[in-house]
Amino acid sequence: MLDMRDDQQAISLEQVMLPIMQQFREIETCIECSAYKLIQVSEVFYYGQKTVLHPTAPLFDQEAQTLRPRCVRALKRIFILCDHDRDGALNDFG
Repeated sequence: MLDMRDDQQAISLEQVMLPIMQQFREIETCIECSAYKLIQVSEVFYYGQKTVLHPTAPLFDQEAQTLRPRCVRALKRIFILCDHDRDGALNDFG
């Protein structure tokens, strides 16, 4: 979180956050906000809630930029269950 109390200092959010986000790959979202001026406070709570309720870490490996093996297995299983005629193409449910 970047403290925006000193508005006189001209520093960009990217300059501050880029090294941190490169070091900690699990950071998905960075928001410039101000609790004092009530700027983007609701977005902070939205993304915080989204991160807790729908985490991507169990599904996606940030380091390798790939889906995790259990996620791949689950998606393959869903595909097999939805391929009713077993032709290798997803069937429409309608």
